[in-house]
Amino acid sequence: GPLLFNDLEPPVFARHPELAEAKAALLEAGALGAVMSGSGSSVAGLARDQGHAGSLAGRWPSARVVAGPR
Repeated sequence: GPLLFNDLEPPVFARHPELAEAKAALLEAGALGAVMSGSGSSVAGLARDQGHAGSLAGRWPSARVVAGPR
């Protein structure tokens, strides 16, 4: 949502469009939100629960799934 943002996204996405594509792909796949971390070392997607996270990550075999507090 609008509270999930990184001010560095516009300049980094301009130089590295593959990161913008990764964020868009997460959102198109059903992530509740997506954001570039820090200065662009990764893009994270927000999932409803661990099952949803696994479903999202299944689209990208090299993805890592990290679950937060339950």
